[in-house]
Amino acid sequence: MNICCFLSTQPLSVQLQPRLSPSAKDEEGGTVRIMSSIDQKDLVIHCTLGMGRFGRVRLVQHNQTGKTYALKMMERQLVVEAGQEAHLRNEVTVMKRISHPFCTNIYATYVDSRYFYMLLEVTSGGELFRVLERAPGGRLTNAASCFYAANVVCAFEYLHKQKITYRDLKPENLLVDTHGYLKLVDFGFAKRVYGRTYTLCGTVDYLAPEIVSHQGHGFEVDLWALGVLAYEMLVGFSPFEGNTKVGGTGRLTWFAIYQSRGVERTLALYVGAPPGGDPRW
Repeated sequence: MNICCFLSTQPLSVQLQPRLSPSAKDEEGGTVRIMSSIDQKDLVIHCTLGMGRFGRVRLVQHNQTGKTYALKMMERQLVVEAGQEAHLRNEVTVMKRISHPFCTNIYATYVDSRYFYMLLEVTSGGELFRVLERAPGGRLTNAASCFYAANVVCAFEYLHKQKITYRDLKPENLLVDTHGYLKLVDFGFAKRVYGRTYTLCGTVDYLAPEIVSHQGHGFEVDLWALGVLAYEMLVGFSPFEGNTKVGGTGRLTWFAIYQSRGVERTLALYVGAPPGGDPRW
């Protein structure tokens, strides 16, 4: 059973079709969602949901509708000092283009003298990273890891149809919603790609060889990162953990590690390959 078939056997409490939102065309002729008219003054700030490099994420509630959101607050000075203004603009632009159950929605942006703000869909189940931390041995069951991988595949399938490559898959960027499904967050490295792109970005353990070697890359780098994530969920650590040379020999022994850890059959099921077949698939 491949991962998409596996997902189809699970009880779905969300629609797997992208949500339809009011939209318009941008300067490239692409479809973008019209942002919400929620006024920042109408948001009541509650607890802190998480901390980040440039600030924090707060739980907020709209005082007219009672609906809750996540308000991402980034200190302007820190963003500017780190040279991340373009990075932030890109994240907002990409998020305005997408609407899918497994991708976090953006509803509004704000700015004042101290902060940049992004009003986001709230996802209350925490990071997949924390799920792995709490799991025995840091490993998930075959069924759970396959299910989570299927969520990511659905998200990537949608993004790639929009000509968007994500480029930053890792457990910290996957949140669990109230129904147990995953949502991609943090689209700062996401990019619309026509052909090849050459930016070196992402997290070291998840970088595809073509990113490291500056050969130019496309959507396939997301699939490489998915393979790393699948391994981590099944085994409890990254296949390249402790390998200090980016793009070094650790990648050459990856499939040998698969076999030695006894997960060859499960990984074959992920991609629909016969167990014991060509490990290059």
